[in-house]
Amino acid sequence: MKRILCLLLTLVMVMGLFGCKAKYRLEFDDKGLKSPKTSYAEGETVTFYYDMVATDTDYSFFTDSPDVSLHQEFDGKHSYVFTFTMPAHNVKITVKSQNSMQAQKPMEGTMQTAGKPESYISDINLVFYYYEATVGTPSGDRWIKLAVYKYNGDEFLITLQTMEEGKESGEQFRFVPSTVPDKCAKIVNQYKMDKWKNGHGLKGKEYEVRFWRNGEIIKVGSNDMPDKGREAYDALFEILSTAWSNGREPDAE
Repeated sequence: MKRILCLLLTLVMVMGLFGCKAKYRLEFDDKGLKSPKTSYAEGETVTFYYDMVATDTDYSFFTDSPDVSLHQEFDGKHSYVFTFTMPAHNVKITVKSQNSMQAQKPMEGTMQTAGKPESYISDINLVFYYYEATVGTPSGDRWIKLAVYKYNGDEFLITLQTMEEGKESGEQFRFVPSTVPDKCAKIVNQYKMDKWKNGHGLKGKEYEVRFWRNGEIIKVGSNDMPDKGREAYDALFEILSTAWSNGREPDAE
């Protein structure tokens, strides 16, 4: 009998040594949620991602477990990245989303349409706006404006206007893919630009971006930005200037 008990005790110890530990399921309610594993042992660090980020949409993430605390980050590869410590039970993750880049109440759910593409260039169709100015230089002030507007499901309009040596260019437009505003939205989310306030300006430079949040246009200027805020403006300019360079010109329709 003692021999049997010793064998059982040894078996239990070996099972524990080789990781025969109970695991609990990680359950998702949205196909955009992904994780390297579907189950984790108690105390393990769970990592999951949400990579189906749409333009101008606000996302909220919830669990069904009050003992779970989600740690959220954002990166360019996976978009939203979450981690938490697995408790001794299954955990379900839920996503709720709300379109935040839409017209205010009187215009909600509408989009101005007309025959000519340039007639879509109006506040009701504005998706994203970028302004950069160089001021106080011996050669005078100069600025550039880039804006993105709704056009149809597959393409958006991008406009370009500049001023240099006191001369303004006319507003030009091209067609760009729907991925352009998606990329801008990722930068806004990554740097949490809608939360900027009481920052500091830049000597000789001015910036401003505009985008929709919760039914209203948010304006974020260089006087609102934190220490590394210029990185966000540089990233947005790279996206928009590249989109303009690669855009489809109107006479190619």
